[in-house]
Amino acid sequence: MESVAVMDKSIHKILYYAKWLVVFSFKITIAIIVSPFCNKKTYRDLWLIAERPDEARDNGYWLYKYIVEKHPEINVRYVLSKSSPDYVKMPRKELLIEPKSLAHYLSFVLCTKAIAVEMHGASPGKAFCIPFLPFMRKKQTIFLQHGVINSIIPLRNKLDLIVSTCEQEKRLLQQSNPRLKNNVQVLGLCRFDHLIDTSQHRKHQTILIMPTFRRWLRDLIRLKNAEEKFKKTEYYKRWNEVLNDNQLKEMIEQENITVVFYLHHELQPMTKTFCSNSKNVVIAHQKDHDVQTLLRDSALLVTDYSSVFFDFIYMEKPVLYYQFDQEAFLSKHYTRSLESYFFGDRVSKHVELINAILASITNGFRASNKNLLAANAYFAYHDQQNTQRNFEAIAQGGK
Repeated sequence: MESVAVMDKSIHKILYYAKWLVVFSFKITIAIIVSPFCNKKTYRDLWLIAERPDEARDNGYWLYKYIVEKHPEINVRYVLSKSSPDYVKMPRKELLIEPKSLAHYLSFVLCTKAIAVEMHGASPGKAFCIPFLPFMRKKQTIFLQHGVINSIIPLRNKLDLIVSTCEQEKRLLQQSNPRLKNNVQVLGLCRFDHLIDTSQHRKHQTILIMPTFRRWLRDLIRLKNAEEKFKKTEYYKRWNEVLNDNQLKEMIEQENITVVFYLHHELQPMTKTFCSNSKNVVIAHQKDHDVQTLLRDSALLVTDYSSVFFDFIYMEKPVLYYQFDQEAFLSKHYTRSLESYFFGDRVSKHVELINAILASITNGFRASNKNLLAANAYFAYHDQQNTQRNFEAIAQGGK
């Protein structure tokens, strides 16, 4: 019965993507056909910027904001759904494009710069756009990155500019694809310009718990009775155990500290399965919380393998890694070394994590001198000029 269920799931996935590919191919073909008849002024030297369809919180957003405020002469558009909680904060709403609309397809076909936090540019179909590129206006594809790369990753060839934060990351990116060696530039991430620690000015401190996802949970959360199945996983049991630890509860309530638990966006549908026995624990949903604000406001970060720790140590704040499933993570999800998880203490047992959190509270949430020295030596820039460098590098690139 289990093999039949697996087969049914595989067939369903194949049919889903086959249907999606047909629709995508039809829409982009129509966009290519009608593109010569489109308003030339609207699409002349167009910069198209995108992140996730329902969010404007990352490097793309900060670059877009910089452009409309500092360089209004640039013809720029930003891809964002009107239903996004971030829509209300966006400047120049007339420049926003609904994801996967005809305007999105046309803008991608006609743009000269496709800019995104993903390596496929601002396309409405990611890698599926590649066979159609010869029929489009020549474009520069810019990979702003979502976070700091701390290992060799697969990089596709059609990347004209890859943003890096430091020389060590630059070398890793160059090793990832030697053909792109000259396309990697150390510019710093746009969002880092706005990573200013605000935790020290807060009356009551916050601990941010922010684990990443697991590839083997991706399909599970799409199944029937997903919540029941998810609650049986080690991932759920371990993190929910932390949220209900009595020692932690006693300490945070005594010190009036808030603990915010924020799941990776791919696991956000499972947020409702978590609970806590403490009134000081907040189970956060992405529609109600901005990650960058949480990072700025929090005094301690607890994660597992997420590269978000780079953002935190950039602000010279302490990080703890709770890596209870290293063997499974390295074999099923990551397949690379854990040696890159520096700038903080790594633990694998529940009691070790709780003790480390309590110790950090006791010492006033101070990062060790060793970690601070390592962080300051790692990042190339701390000058709040990253966005300007990104803009200038993109502007100087070929069209």
